[in-house]
Amino acid sequence: MSQRLTCHYCRYICSLDEFLLVCGVCGTLCSCDEACAHLYGIGTDVEVWAGICGLEQDEETFALRPVTGWLARKFDSAAVEKSIFTKANTPDSFYGIRIAVDSIPPVLKEFTHIYSLDVTFNEEAYLPEWFGEIRIDRLVLRGKIPLNERRKVKKWFPRVEFKKIGAL
Repeated sequence: MSQRLTCHYCRYICSLDEFLLVCGVCGTLCSCDEACAHLYGIGTDVEVWAGICGLEQDEETFALRPVTGWLARKFDSAAVEKSIFTKANTPDSFYGIRIAVDSIPPVLKEFTHIYSLDVTFNEEAYLPEWFGEIRIDRLVLRGKIPLNERRKVKKWFPRVEFKKIGAL
């Protein structure tokens, strides 16, 4: 009798040779545990696409039948963030880029000029040194910002506006 294993995530009970499979997310040989962790987004962001991916034709009646399928892949959140920020970063945008974050997103490093940026910090604010290299026309910072961070930002952006959370 072969050893039986249970996946921690999907609770599938299988033999040792069934427990190793090619993961649909990362494409490598994984244990069922790892593949489920990838699929359910445990430890990684996963994007799932599903829908009609083609047609199949019956050889006798020539009837067409849709073929459905799905794809799971690692989600690139930085690319999505950059796309959203790029759309919001226009001179005629009313709000510009408005975000509520724990820290400044690294994707902002890729911008050389931001027309309007409104940041609400969920935690105590820390601004990385590279942030001062970006040209920002209008900067609003909200939340708990320590005095040393306020001084640093004032040097970089003399017209920065500090506002309390909830203030317009």
